[in-house]
Amino acid sequence: MSIHTHTCVAVHCDRCADTWWHAGGEFVGVPHYPTEAEAFAELKGELGWRIEPGKQLCPDCAKDEDCERNGHLMSSWRTCWCRCNTDRTEPTCGHLWRQCAHCDGAFEKVTVTETGVQDGVTA
Repeated sequence: MSIHTHTCVAVHCDRCADTWWHAGGEFVGVPHYPTEAEAFAELKGELGWRIEPGKQLCPDCAKDEDCERNGHLMSSWRTCWCRCNTDRTEPTCGHLWRQCAHCDGAFEKVTVTETGVQDGVTA
């Protein structure tokens, strides 16, 4: 038996410290690469990381940073179809909602009444 030492580059997000490596929605493991150049090439390419001098962000943190810097990209208002505990098949709760189409983090909901739009929930 012989012992061998292997040196590699492991990648962690600078914002969330996650060792993000997912394939098909499942966690695969911590990415390891033989060189920084190979790590940056794969992460920046098909895996969608933001690679900048001194900063590496996983795709989720990159989107969050975009929205913090530039504002959210809100979808159009959509009708809520919860039917508000009724047996009717059409939307009846009077809520409209929208969500950030970029980061999926921002959410707004308003109530539409006969007198107009009332303030709703913002997250």
